[in-house]
Amino acid sequence: MLLTLALAAATVAGCEQAEVGTAYPETENSHSAQLSEQISSSSAPPISVEPCSLLAESQIDQYGEFSGPEERSYQGYSVCSWAVQKESASDVEAPLVDLVFRHDLGLEEIIDLGDGLQAGQTDDSGRELIKTSGIEPVTNTRSCLIAMKISDDSRLDVTVGRTEDSCELAGKIVEMVDSKLPRS
Repeated sequence: MLLTLALAAATVAGCEQAEVGTAYPETENSHSAQLSEQISSSSAPPISVEPCSLLAESQIDQYGEFSGPEERSYQGYSVCSWAVQKESASDVEAPLVDLVFRHDLGLEEIIDLGDGLQAGQTDDSGRELIKTSGIEPVTNTRSCLIAMKISDDSRLDVTVGRTEDSCELAGKIVEMVDSKLPRS
């Protein structure tokens, strides 16, 4: 038994491979190449957008008597909301506007609200956007989402609900905030 263990240890030790060649110190060029590879592979600093800074009260008030802005966080995203007060529970013409900065989602991750996805761009800057709309099941009113590209991995969602003209109002808001958004 002892002989078997000694033979197994000698066999394992004999299987190790030695590197053949001459060791040279790392040169400045190989160090520079590694450093520039690390720099190019590191991601750019994250883009930050504060949704409530994008729309002035005087701008949105031309479309109704909005209260707000109300700043909050939803599922880790910064949200800014404006709302026209409902006169009754059955009031379906009391627009609700949300600006949502999605720091980790690009235009490819848009979810269709029911009427399909329509690609487009803003009039002034040519910023890429995707529009979708549908019927909100809780309020049974039209809801519209226009997602504006900030970078490949970030976007601003302009969502308007509780009004028949949701996409018209969303389009006007998109044009108002476009120039305030960073470009990638």
